[in-house]
Amino acid sequence: MDWDANFPRIESASMSGAGRKIIYKDMDTGAWPNGLTVDHFEKRIVWTDARSDAIYSALYDGTDMIEIIRGHEYLSHPFAVS
Repeated sequence: MDWDANFPRIESASMSGAGRKIIYKDMDTGAWPNGLTVDHFEKRIVWTDARSDAIYSALYDGTDMIEIIRGHEYLSHPFAVS
């Protein structure tokens, strides 16, 4: 995950760091991806975004992105998810 001001993103790579691939990059829905977890059963990643105060999910390749929750009174500036 990278909060780069011009290009925030979530990437994947092999354990050696080779084969980097951008999974998620969307300034319109959020720009501070920080907490990240993997749902092995559904083959999805789930992450928090501190800029939009939301939790999102997408398939491993970044497709089928959904917003799980945003702006809820008990979800204030999320930084982790498990």
